[in-house]
Amino acid sequence: MLPQEAGGGGRVWQALDKNIHGILCFFDLLVTRDRIPLINYWHTFGANVFEKELGDRTVRVAVDRDYYEHVKTGALANLRRCKTSTLGMAAVRDVTDELDAFGWEWAPDLDGVKVTQERRPIAQFLLGGFVFGAYAQVSGTEHIIQSKRSRLFLALSAPDGGKRPWAYEREQKLFESLRDACRTEAHVRYEELPAAPSVVPYLMLRKPAVGTPRGLLNEVLEFRDSPDGKTYRQWWQDLRGGLARGHVNPGAERDITRVVAELNRRFGVGAIKASETRLSFEGSAEAAITVPLAGSVKLGGKVKVENLPVHLPQAEWLRRFIVENTTLRQGHSRVLLRLAIAQKEYENFVLGVRNLWEAG
Repeated sequence: MLPQEAGGGGRVWQALDKNIHGILCFFDLLVTRDRIPLINYWHTFGANVFEKELGDRTVRVAVDRDYYEHVKTGALANLRRCKTSTLGMAAVRDVTDELDAFGWEWAPDLDGVKVTQERRPIAQFLLGGFVFGAYAQVSGTEHIIQSKRSRLFLALSAPDGGKRPWAYEREQKLFESLRDACRTEAHVRYEELPAAPSVVPYLMLRKPAVGTPRGLLNEVLEFRDSPDGKTYRQWWQDLRGGLARGHVNPGAERDITRVVAELNRRFGVGAIKASETRLSFEGSAEAAITVPLAGSVKLGGKVKVENLPVHLPQAEWLRRFIVENTTLRQGHSRVLLRLAIAQKEYENFVLGVRNLWEAG
């Protein structure tokens, strides 16, 4: 959707490199949301590009002009409270260069808000965030805000200007222990990963390897429409539906706790190390297995194992097999575990994304 550049070191890649969080969130949205609303998107980019690539996974939303003007009035009041004059010119150029690289075309009128000419793009960028934040608030939906714009809000707004809704903050807190469990000292720019494990490291580590950005998009869409993708999306809908009503789904919290425990068991101090040889299979099985300290475990119906190391001691291999087909048997739990493992093992995902971009 963006122009490729020879060598990958041009301004488009530089802009992408500063927005890795947004790239990962976009692919995660494709998996965890039924459809992505394009709210007056044609004012900024060609909405038909997304519609062509994503089909009915997107939906056009047109906001009435009168209502837009009503929302904009409140957004302008917020903008006037922003201290854009305190922002250094290096930060101003950083944002304007990115908008130029991405072909950003929406330049809303500031209606008398006084800013210098060089800071005008920053003010318009912030105004857009306030407008779409208002749309999200009125519709009762989540405003997924770009990390750079979020930092600008925090730096330039009143003390409570950058405060996120309770549901957002609670979701971040819910995944905090899992995010910490996925992190290692070897990770590069880990702070740019979303709170929940992203689908991108998982899909980039699968075999055969993804070779281009379009290849990654195809993998994401295929995963989205798979049985595991559908159950994972339903899990997210139940989780966010509860948060929107002011409570945490107990089942979701329990799922996260179990995945954290299994991740620590596999990667924590004293964890049993395995070779790189992996085994994946899916089929039907029925058996009763007696495991010391665990008693008899019955396995029946459909079983599925993915990327299970072959060269593990038999007891640990069997334990992982049982965990993935009993405790974490439900599709969403297995998916969450696999995403977490991939995020744990992919130490430099930024380099991986750059290699994809350069391969174009």
